[in-house]
Amino acid sequence: MMIVAVIAGIVGTTAGNINLPIPFLSSFIGPSTMPAPVVPSLVLVVVAGAMIQSAELLWTAASVRNVIAHSILLAAGLVAIVVVVSHLTGVVLHENEAAWLMVRDVLGLLVLWSGARALGINRFAGLVPVVYLLIASAFARNSIGEVRGWAWILGRELADPWALATIGVGCLLTLLYVLRRRPLLGRTTGSNS
Repeated sequence: MMIVAVIAGIVGTTAGNINLPIPFLSSFIGPSTMPAPVVPSLVLVVVAGAMIQSAELLWTAASVRNVIAHSILLAAGLVAIVVVVSHLTGVVLHENEAAWLMVRDVLGLLVLWSGARALGINRFAGLVPVVYLLIASAFARNSIGEVRGWAWILGRELADPWALATIGVGCLLTLLYVLRRRPLLGRTTGSNS
């Protein structure tokens, strides 16, 4: 998983200034693009989410250890790896903004995944960032072609209030999930699926 994080950090930062066309899911009012760091960010989050969730077996729900805290700590470690690798790549390429865009995308998509788990969508939590990107790609543009605020993943503004709100709410849900050791909604029996 560390290798995927390193590759994603390098590729995302290197391609940080490229806008990729969205051919099949373009906005209904015209063509749409997305920043290139979205793709390696999404791949990293889906792979990390699948690996973390597969490591949490059903019997670990009864464990004395807080398995959820360990899993979220591993996810935070991946973010730290992306921060370091993206920053170093950004320094070498003189692309600091692209490096921070990569970090924002990874962190934002990762909290969508962990927030979904906190809300009890364990089995399908890895699909939440993918579905968000698909919906944003199809419906992000308004009638004059501007990206709507909720589709922050398609924009390049690092201090976008919607991105910061998404990250903040996702972190809060994740913290509550770690402290409770079970989802905030849904079943609370011994099943972790």
